[in-house]
Amino acid sequence: MSYHDLTNLTGKKIFLTGGTGFIGKNLLCYLIKHKIMPQQLTILSRNPDYFKQNYPQLLANWIDFAVGDIVNLTWNQQNYDYVIHAATSIVAPPDSVQLFDEIILGTKNILQFAEQAKAKCLLNFSSGAVYQPNQQLSGLTEISPLNQNLEDDKHTYSLAKASSEHLAYLYSSNTNLKVISLRCFCFGGDYLDHKHFALGEFIQKALNNQDITVSASKGVYRSYLSVDDLSKQIFSLLVKSESNSSQYEVFNLGSDQAISLPDLAKQVVATLKSKSKVYTPNIDLPIVNYYVPNVDKITNYLGIKKNISLDEIILATAEFYQQQQATHLLPTPEEVNISSKHSLSAIIACYNDAQAIPIMAERLIAVFNKCNLDYEIIFVSNGSTDNSVEVIRNLSMINPRIIGVTHSRSFEQTSQASFLNGMALATKQACVLLDGDLQDPPELIEDFVREWQNGYEIVYGIRHKREAPLFVQLGSKIFYRLFDKLSSVPMPHDAGDFSLIDRRVVEWLLATQEHDVLIRGMRSYLGFKHTGIKYFRPERMFGKSSNNFFKLIMWLKKGIFSYSRKPLDWITTAGFIMVSITIILAIIQILIRIFEPNATPHGLTTVILLIMFFGSFSILSISILGEYIAKIVEETKNRPIYIRDLIIKNGQLIKIYHDSKKNNE
Repeated sequence: MSYHDLTNLTGKKIFLTGGTGFIGKNLLCYLIKHKIMPQQLTILSRNPDYFKQNYPQLLANWIDFAVGDIVNLTWNQQNYDYVIHAATSIVAPPDSVQLFDEIILGTKNILQFAEQAKAKCLLNFSSGAVYQPNQQLSGLTEISPLNQNLEDDKHTYSLAKASSEHLAYLYSSNTNLKVISLRCFCFGGDYLDHKHFALGEFIQKALNNQDITVSASKGVYRSYLSVDDLSKQIFSLLVKSESNSSQYEVFNLGSDQAISLPDLAKQVVATLKSKSKVYTPNIDLPIVNYYVPNVDKITNYLGIKKNISLDEIILATAEFYQQQQATHLLPTPEEVNISSKHSLSAIIACYNDAQAIPIMAERLIAVFNKCNLDYEIIFVSNGSTDNSVEVIRNLSMINPRIIGVTHSRSFEQTSQASFLNGMALATKQACVLLDGDLQDPPELIEDFVREWQNGYEIVYGIRHKREAPLFVQLGSKIFYRLFDKLSSVPMPHDAGDFSLIDRRVVEWLLATQEHDVLIRGMRSYLGFKHTGIKYFRPERMFGKSSNNFFKLIMWLKKGIFSYSRKPLDWITTAGFIMVSITIILAIIQILIRIFEPNATPHGLTTVILLIMFFGSFSILSISILGEYIAKIVEETKNRPIYIRDLIIKNGQLIKIYHDSKKNNE
């Protein structure tokens, strides 16, 4: 079979992970464009409906979808001729342990899937990042030294990819499954994300005639393979694997036509005839990084004659960007992930809740597993004096998805400070806020998630019934109704902090410049699409509630003076009315003295009552003004809302010496 003959794919069944990503989209595009029709191509996707709605050009009657995630993949009871594992992360999340787990677990799951599906071959997408940094001006071969730096989490991605290759090798050695690992380098063409790759960024700026600053030196090299050549090579490898007796192969996948990044920027500008200027402030730095593959092995194996040139790749990518901008259809990976809505951060505000914390963790994990969600659980201890830290530490040792953070003391904003701290650390697509006393039932999160996945960006719990002393129940009802009446924006009744908040809203919450924040008020102020779900709020399972009459007054004051100027309007209106009444009474008094002198009231009672009335009103007015002034003073001090003391992760207590970001970011 020649390199260009892919008709043997007709009638085959293919299972594809990462089908909605950059490589996956181009594989689909290539098959459709060249009218190559497998019998069935199944795409693993968290959100098929989103893909169908936004990429109808990549659909065909032989394409179907399996709803799921590579981390939780199980065999779907179907057999496939080929399996392509292209699901991978191009940007490492903040949690390196999680990244490593996802890559290894995903590889293990797809290997088991391919064996159960009796696949003839599995293509496992690895990365050129597995190699050690290359300071020689010659291409990396398949036997070049691999990265072995175990002491820097920046290398987690490359080490995980290398480990996944080894796992694939072991699997192929002990089963009948053939595996080909592809160490992918750099590509260009349709669907290239311009935010994460140098070529895409340079082209995007050149199209807009923006100046390009290249921070790399002239010793930093890359090379680019067209997505058309990429797709041809991938499908050719699949077909040729049937006649190859080798159980395991490794190929570099990319181009060997090296170009330095400064020269790449200049070539993009020249090819697109852009007015952009290229600045290279570090061009003479003695840094060499030759991230270019030697592709002799795959070239000889497939009989490749010639690849598409870099100029053609630049023009094709630029044309794609222009088409997408014209139709406003250029989604970023962040937008795709947010639309799939599959991950959640639970933030639990704790104060002396050591007994409740293990129960909370157990119930949360059960809910997340039931909902098939990627999750993290963040316990925030606001100066707890019990053994909460030790409890959280033990939990994080067992489950790396559980982390903790402590404050240097108990800050006045209590749960508000804790929630903001947790949101600043959260890495998932939405945050759920819960009190650590188990009064907010974690099981309600399932309903929250359903509404969130239906399009709501804020879902809050409504306490339609609660176990509490009568004065607390009545006081709470009065509080929320007064809060709503006095606020400048509508506030939902009986809705506390227990809520699910989409990442987009979280970013706006963290961007606010206020220090005296009331999250339930700010949540309403920000707007977005929101809904409420009623629930029964039980009494605390452990300990004593800190709610009392004075706390309710404090919350009411916080809400009113943060989200309403009506008290000031009332003072102004009352003052105007009283001045008018005083003038009218003065005129009446003068007229009585002139025409009916004997009718003038006698004694001091009237005078005393009037003085007391106006005096009391003046004191009340000054007090209200004082509350607003006090808020202004607190805001201008710009003191931190919270100060982090410890991060608790993987059973370790990590002392925080200084936060690189402001605490309210």
